[in-house]
Amino acid sequence: MSPRVLLVLVVAALGSADGQGSQGTQATQNAGATVRARSQFQGATLVRVDARADSVRVDIRLWSIAGGQRIASLELPFRGLTIVEVRGGRVSTIIDGRRVERRVGEIWSVPAGSTMQLETGDDMATLQTTVIGD
Repeated sequence: MSPRVLLVLVVAALGSADGQGSQGTQATQNAGATVRARSQFQGATLVRVDARADSVRVDIRLWSIAGGQRIASLELPFRGLTIVEVRGGRVSTIIDGRRVERRVGEIWSVPAGSTMQLETGDDMATLQTTVIGD
């Protein structure tokens, strides 16, 4: 993970803990499956790299997906690098045609422009996504 991405994640987490992030829950029907997303943080932050400061958008969400579901893709608010962590349950992902079984605590990234399909096991799965965009 690059220092820039790590710095953005730390700044986003601090902003959320300070109450600067927006909170909310939305329920979405996706391919007949109930998907719930709760916003942890949404906003722009400045990232300093050497003497230059860049503004980046950050969106952190907690997703609950019912068991036995196939999801074509999560509906994220904008495009960018996505970092995903399995918080509960088991899920299979298909990213750019490659299928991988994921377990609790596993963290991976989805490059900007790629799609991620999900299949949940018998029980509900909980994922946290952090999207970093320009």
